[in-house]
Amino acid sequence: MFVCTGNMCRSPMAEGLARAVIDRRYPEQRERFYFSSAGVAALDGNAPTREAVEVMMERGIDIGNHRAVGVIRSFVEASDLVLTMEEAQRKLVMGIAGVVGPPAFLLLELGEAAGKMLAAPDGARGGTDGLPELLRTAAEVELDKQLKRKKSRYEVPDPIGMPVEEYRHVAAIMEGPIENILRALNR
Repeated sequence: MFVCTGNMCRSPMAEGLARAVIDRRYPEQRERFYFSSAGVAALDGNAPTREAVEVMMERGIDIGNHRAVGVIRSFVEASDLVLTMEEAQRKLVMGIAGVVGPPAFLLLELGEAAGKMLAAPDGARGGTDGLPELLRTAAEVELDKQLKRKKSRYEVPDPIGMPVEEYRHVAAIMEGPIENILRALNR
C-alpha cells in the first residue's frame, strides 16, 4: 500500500507506476501482486488531481478512475508492506497499525535498500518471495547508517497546487525506487 496525505497525487501515481512495472516486466506475476493507496488526511471519494492524471497518461498509465480513501487500520493490516512518501505519514501508519502491522518504510528509503540488495553478489539468486531478503537488507542499511542522505531527503515532495512540471519531477523521483523494490520482490 502506498500512502501520502490526500491520496490524490503521490500515492495514486505510485500505485499506477507499480502496476505498470508489473505489467511490463513481470506479467506472469500479476495475480501475485495487489497494489492500493490511501491518504492519512484523505477525503474519501476525491478524484486525483488533473496534473497527476495528465502525467500518468504521458506514461500510458490511466489513474483517472482512482478515488481517494483514508488510511484505516483494516487497510494497513491487509497489506504486506506500506510505503509512505513522508516520515510523518510512516509514523501515523505505524500508530494506526500498532505492533502487529506490516513493515512500513519511506518509499525512497526502501528503494535505496532494494538497489543495494540487487547490486549485492547474492542479489541475483532466484526465489518466489524477495520480501524477507529486502526487509533484512533494509534493516542492515539502517543499522549500518549507510543511507546516503538525511531522513528528510528520502521524502517525496508533495506537488499539490504546483505546475504539471512538478508532478513530472515527482513521478521521475518515484519511478526508479518502485522498479527496484519490485525487482527485489521478484528475486
